[in-house]
Parts: sequence; structure tokens; C-alpha cells
Amino acid sequence: MMHVLVAVRRVWERRPRGNPRHRQGALATVLLVGLLAAAPGTARANVVADWNHLMLRLEPTPRFTPHTRGAALMHVAMHDALNSIPGSRRYTTYLPPVPASAGASPEAAASAAARWMLRSYTQTVHPENTTLLGQIDTLHATTLASIPDGPAKTEGIRVGEAAAEQLWTARANDGWNNPDQVQYTFPTPAPGVWRPVPPWPSNNLPPFYWWNRVTPWTMTQASQFMSPPPLDLTNIRFWSDVVETWAYGDSQSKVRTADQSLAAHWWGTCAESNFGSPGLIAQQLVRDHGTGLYESARIFALLALAQADAIISNIENKNTWNFWRPITVIRQSVDPNWTPFLTTPPNQEYPAGHPMVSGSGVYVLAKFFPGRLAQPLRVTSAGCSTRTFLQVSDAVQEVVGARIWGGMHFRHSGEVGASLGEKIAHWVSQRYLLPLDEPLSP
Repeated sequence: MMHVLVAVRRVWERRPRGNPRHRQGALATVLLVGLLAAAPGTARANVVADWNHLMLRLEPTPRFTPHTRGAALMHVAMHDALNSIPGSRRYTTYLPPVPASAGASPEAAASAAARWMLRSYTQTVHPENTTLLGQIDTLHATTLASIPDGPAKTEGIRVGEAAAEQLWTARANDGWNNPDQVQYTFPTPAPGVWRPVPPWPSNNLPPFYWWNRVTPWTMTQASQFMSPPPLDLTNIRFWSDVVETWAYGDSQSKVRTADQSLAAHWWGTCAESNFGSPGLIAQQLVRDHGTGLYESARIFALLALAQADAIISNIENKNTWNFWRPITVIRQSVDPNWTPFLTTPPNQEYPAGHPMVSGSGVYVLAKFFPGRLAQPLRVTSAGCSTRTFLQVSDAVQEVVGARIWGGMHFRHSGEVGASLGEKIAHWVSQRYLLPLDEPLSP
């Protein structure tokens, strides 16, 4: 088998290379206050995007799993606050609308909901992060400063806080902190079976392995969207995938382009896009297209709901199949000294989590911004680089490739993950936060 794989890798390395699809943009680090000060007047209606940018700091990287819960808490609270206000509500709420008076300031309601939720989350999950608490208060004060004082502002703040508190209470005991103290049992070692890989210790548990027991946000159960079994080890497609990851994901790869290396880092190590890439994409889209406050809130909330359920589903799938990582099969079957370009995550391989979870969010966005975009979508991750997409769904294909170029996944795993993400996106967007035929009565 080894000499066959060596030959196939040589074919991969001799393949003609096309020009990279994307160009590296300028590196940029945008401070929150500077971003708000530089924003044009029309962006003021996008207080939702401003809060999303701050929310990316809610969890330290690479805590992708709890980040999805925090994002859903904030964005759904903002959406429900806006759509509780009589006379201006446009979409059905996730929870019942909270009592509100007509004329309440939507901007005040949205900001108050975000502040209440992010402060509660930070004080509960990361009380040590006092810096973030200060940034939360600063953004809220900046937002309120642009709203005239008066009853509308006061009522908007009350409505926002009420909507956030209602959702916080509803999700407080959803299982996020493993209250049942579920224990993890390592699978019996065998070919094709996952085991911890370097640099992680041999007894390292998969992070958040219990997350499939978290109460779904929209799904009927964690197992609602199950993948087919991973490829059999005798399947030629499996070994073709092994060769591709071996060649492109090698730390010293001769075939991975500079742009592919950038993409691997953008989706894998950059502080914001590592786990917040769909949110960054959404921020840019709503600003590029001048999307209004209510529709922006709905877009971000649906994106967050899809991702929150996708990670629950992904961990259910990973725990079911317990499939091994490329570093394991390549070192055992081909090259004992092979080193991946990026660090392999400390959990099971199949189906790939980033294409599934980020894919679910991106596919939600593609429903609002379909087809080829009028202008290229350029998305910058702070302190990292810029990725450019001609249509929103191109981002899904890139993250599938990025996990191969990073050396941590197989192509089939990424494609299956993306397919499951698309199904979840469709499920959420067809059933939740739907347009109202007419405003609800007070």
C-alpha cells in the first residue's frame, strides 16, 4: 500500500497549479471605538453588526463550541427585543414577545438586550474577564448616546433587558456545563478508530464531548441530522483522501500554495475567523448592502441558531463514529515522521466540524444574499488577512479545503460536514423567525 500512496502523492505534487482564487489583503486590526467612529451614518442602523464584532471576544480561542451558544443567546435576544415592539415588529419571535409599548426605541432595545446578555454570560462563564465587561458597557453607552433621551429610549432599554432576561432564564439549564457530570469513555483502539494525537497527551479528553446533550435550539433532538458512516478503510476514495491530505497538509508541502496556507490559517488560527468567520462574513454583507436593523437582527439570529444546533449535531456525530485523524493513519501507514501544517484539534475527525458549523451559518447567509454578488465580498480577520469571495457559498468550499491544507481533515469528511450544515440551515430558516403577515396587536 505504501508504494502506491507514494506514487499517487507524486502525481498530486506534479499537478498544474492554477492562479490562486483569492488575493491576500492588507493586514488590519480595528479597534472597537475606531470602528464605531469611522462608520458612516447609515451603519448606525447596524447596531447588530457592532455588537456581533464585540461578541467575537466572548470566548477565548479556540473555544468554538461554547461560542455558538453565546452568539445565539445574544443575537436571539436582540431579535426578540426588536420584534416585541408593537407597530414595528416584522418577524415572529423565538420566545413569546415581551410586554412593550408602541414607540419604544428599536436601537435602544437591541443594544440593551445585547448588553444584558453579554454581561450575564461573561459574569457567569468568564467572571475573570473584567476587560470585556468594560468594553460591553462602553459599546452600550456609545450606542445610547446617539439616541435622544426620553420615554422611547427608556422603554426600549426596558424591553431589551426583558427579552434578554427571558431567554437567559429559558436556556440557563440547557446542559452547557455538563450538570450530569457525563464521563467520556475512550473507544477501543483499532484501525480507523480515533485516539488522541500529538501534541495532546494520550489521556486528553475531546473538548466539550458532552455537548450533544445540550438542549437543541431548533432541532427535535441531537441525532436529527446524522451522517452516513465514514468511508470504509478498503474504499479507494478514502485512500485518495489520505494522499491529498498527506500532500497538501504536510508542514513542508510542495503543492500547497501560499494562498492556501493563508486560508488554512484564516479558518484555523486567526483570532476572529477561527470560530467567528460566518459572523465576520455577515457583518460585511449587511454593511455592503445597507441592510436595515430588523433584517440584520433576523439574519444574525438565524445564523446563530443554525450554528448552535450544528455544533450539537456535530458532536453527536463525532461521538457516534469516533473516526481517526489524518496524522494517525499517515504516520501508521505512510510516513512515521509526517507533521501537519497546523495543530490537529483534540477530538474525532468525522464529520469535519468547521465545514459543518461554519457551513450552516454561511448557508443561512446565502439564502439572503444568493448567487454572484454585485461586488466581491472582502472579509478581514483582525490581525490576520482578508479573504475574498465572489458568492457567499464559496466560503463553504474554502473552509472544506482549508481543513485539508491545514492537515487535520479528509475531503470526504469536510464535504459531509458541509452537507449536514446546509440541511440544518434549511431547517432553521424555513421554520423560525418568519416574516409576519401583519404586525401583532399590542
